[in-house]
Amino acid sequence: MNSERKILEKFKKGAVIETDEEMRVLEKWALGGLVKFGADLIGMKAEASLTQRGKWLLPVLWAR
Repeated sequence: MNSERKILEKFKKGAVIETDEEMRVLEKWALGGLVKFGADLIGMKAEASLTQRGKWLLPVLWAR
């Protein structure tokens, strides 16, 4: 769970997806509408970022 949080925080403002582990976590959270996907057409790489809901919910999920 802690590694998921780190991955989600990396994509808070958008970033290039670099590993299969990142993709797995992002796909999981995209089902709930917390992540959106895109593409860097110049570098031909997949990108992702948190949606407004994801940015709001991220601190709430791990506030323990």
